[in-house]
Amino acid sequence: MTEFFAKNRLFGDVCSLFSGLLLPLGFSPFDLWLAPFVSLVVLCLTWRNVTSIRAFWRGWLFGCGMYGLGVSWVVESFQYSYVSLGTAVLLTILLVMFLALFPAVLGAFLVFSAATNVYLKWVVVMPAAWVLADF
Repeated sequence: MTEFFAKNRLFGDVCSLFSGLLLPLGFSPFDLWLAPFVSLVVLCLTWRNVTSIRAFWRGWLFGCGMYGLGVSWVVESFQYSYVSLGTAVLLTILLVMFLALFPAVLGAFLVFSAATNVYLKWVVVMPAAWVLADF
């Protein structure tokens, strides 16, 4: 399955974006408790057997989907400071693009890391690195 994502670049990129869109659905008000697990499994599958540049790109797409849906409320908050809608949308897009760098760097780090043991890399290092990137 992981070779499929590595060989079909466009399909892997689209899966990364949609898995990012799926992650915020696990939180309020949707509360689809299985969504974050499925989302992160798909993300890890798209990161396997690719170059670190491709993992960076897929992590960035994942982050754009995750933060794009997760912080869409920020546009509304700009209305209280009398910012025009166009400026609010632009600032929110820039925020999403910046925050998407965190999963992008994480993906590049995981693919670039020297850990050859699959269990160690994806079950121990990945969650620890994710928490560190969130911190």
